[in-house]
Amino acid sequence: MDASQARVVQRCLTELTSLGMSRQGLDFVRELPGYPRTPYYTTLWVRDPRVRADLGAGVSIHAVGVKLIDDLIDDDQPLSPRDQIFGVQLLSVGTTLLASHERPVEVLKTLEDDYRDIWRQEIVEVAAPRPTTVESWIAAARIKAGVMLANYAAVNCLAGGVPELVGPAREFGEALGVLYMIGDDAVDFAEIHERDGNLAHLVASGAVDVTDVAAAIDEWRDRAVAAARQGDPVCGLVPFFDHFAVKLKGLLSRPAATV
Repeated sequence: MDASQARVVQRCLTELTSLGMSRQGLDFVRELPGYPRTPYYTTLWVRDPRVRADLGAGVSIHAVGVKLIDDLIDDDQPLSPRDQIFGVQLLSVGTTLLASHERPVEVLKTLEDDYRDIWRQEIVEVAAPRPTTVESWIAAARIKAGVMLANYAAVNCLAGGVPELVGPAREFGEALGVLYMIGDDAVDFAEIHERDGNLAHLVASGAVDVTDVAAAIDEWRDRAVAAARQGDPVCGLVPFFDHFAVKLKGLLSRPAATV
């Protein structure tokens, strides 16, 4: 996994350097924690290791592109719009890799359909009231990160020759996406003091009860494990999700430096 992440980051840096991204932008991409790594888990139903590696690179590079465009829309990172718009090139690179294996037309149509919902949610969030409850936060996370990783899981099954597993793979991806976004909010609250609609801020401010968030983490962990067991992934995922759930609860239980 570490080697795969390193290759993804290097490919992203090579592309972005060729476009003229600033040193600050390149450093930002180099230090991204989860986007070059987490999508790889959506490839674990693909049996052929070479194909799995190609598809893992495709979804991970695509995800870094999404991250840059998401930050451009949200205006919540200290990068210039000129650097952030280069995420579009990473979307193209990732899409090309994903469409280079089986069922390319279905792969492209799946990307098109799901990203219509994702980009719509991105724009809606700019002006919409921010989530103030666990339920409203989860609803937004399911559309955004949930659909994103469900899409990657479906695309990987189509391109990787196991279209019969699209259903459980989508369920797995949605659960992974919700859990990942919980962690992403915890990091953004700790590092850039994001507040509006941030789940960690809602916990730290007392607006929501941490026990309710812990229950939601357990629920989505159970959903991910149940979906994974339907499809016989190439490695066991239960220990990973047990550890992930504990880590998320720990992040959200930390004393807040700022509220």
